[in-house]
Amino acid sequence: MIGSLKQLRPLHALYRRYALSGFRASLGRRLLRTLKLAGHLRLVTREDLEDRGGAFTAIPYGPAEVVVYDDARTHPPTSRNPEALRAKTLHFSEPRVFEVVDAELVGWTPVGFDAQSRVILETIPAPFAPVDEHLDHHLPLVPLLLQRLPMGPSLELDVAALLTNAWTGNYWHWLIDVLTRLEGLEDYAARNGVEPTLLVPDRLRSWQSDSLTAAGHTPANRVVWRTRRAKVQRLVIPSFRRQYDKGDYHRPVSVVACRWLRNRIVDNLARVEKAPGSFSPRIYISRRDAAFRRVANEDEVIQALERIGFETYTLSDMGFAEQVTLFTGAEVVIAPHGAGLANLIFADTPIVIELFSPYVIPLNANLARGLGFPYGYLCGAYPRGASPGRDGHMVVNVKHMLDLLETMEGRRC
Repeated sequence: MIGSLKQLRPLHALYRRYALSGFRASLGRRLLRTLKLAGHLRLVTREDLEDRGGAFTAIPYGPAEVVVYDDARTHPPTSRNPEALRAKTLHFSEPRVFEVVDAELVGWTPVGFDAQSRVILETIPAPFAPVDEHLDHHLPLVPLLLQRLPMGPSLELDVAALLTNAWTGNYWHWLIDVLTRLEGLEDYAARNGVEPTLLVPDRLRSWQSDSLTAAGHTPANRVVWRTRRAKVQRLVIPSFRRQYDKGDYHRPVSVVACRWLRNRIVDNLARVEKAPGSFSPRIYISRRDAAFRRVANEDEVIQALERIGFETYTLSDMGFAEQVTLFTGAEVVIAPHGAGLANLIFADTPIVIELFSPYVIPLNANLARGLGFPYGYLCGAYPRGASPGRDGHMVVNVKHMLDLLETMEGRRC
């Protein structure tokens, strides 16, 4: 029901404010504390899954990585970039695929439990904060309650993998936190001679279905999650392809995983799709139809960019193959922060300029810089009378945007 309501912009806005609110976190904190005290909340962490003396199987299937991130550029130039946008070098541990025997999946948005009824953290969105804080926001409470009820499973599976959680309705997280993990499932299938059944979200959207197919996973091996409880003899869980350190995942994404996904999808689309049309290599992405982070003076921005050869695209009007093709040929990408910039993984080496309100979210900055793209950003102002914060709309300084683009194109030359 929530998924349907979120398709309507005003209701989507209200729901998101609630989801990010301190009220929800406070409520979740109180309920989780009660469950912990009663002994009803026990966790399986990544360290538990990797413990060689434990009850789980953990097989590495790719290399460790060292990724270098250049300092982000802006205009006017500054030596005081936000910390998340400064130059850095990060280490990524080797990815692993885990096998949990006698697992259970419970809930409308399913959560995985092991045979001792412990929550498997790798089945909920990756914890980008200390674990307790993350659970306050992102661990659904209904599965914890349903799992305690004496109900038998309505679905039984032999070998399966979970491709749905609270974030998989978001295009960015679907590409980056779901599809990049398919590499681990394919390694598991090759090693064990059995392909896990893919449990996918109810009401699978066209871009989800099309991207899965383009990644090489056809509908024949999918089961739509329309139950509330399932028993899985062997639950296969690839680790999230994020930087991992001291018990928590962080925002930067594995470059190896992104390139694997890019090559798989671009190669498959080239074989099975007709060319969806030609697009400008100089692209501006509009969020005019979005509930959040719209450019208030977008007409002015578009007019300025059209004069130097840009075309404007609204990604919600495009099919998945069109979006891939658009970014594959992009030479310059300018866009307000949004989920559609996950498509940068399909690009070659474009110049990227990301537009923010005063609130900076580093997801796409990390993605672009990790892939080695020239990356710049601009922080605008909130429109008069608008609500501030991470989802606030923005007023872009057009002159600064054009000056930044000229500087970045000049450096490329």
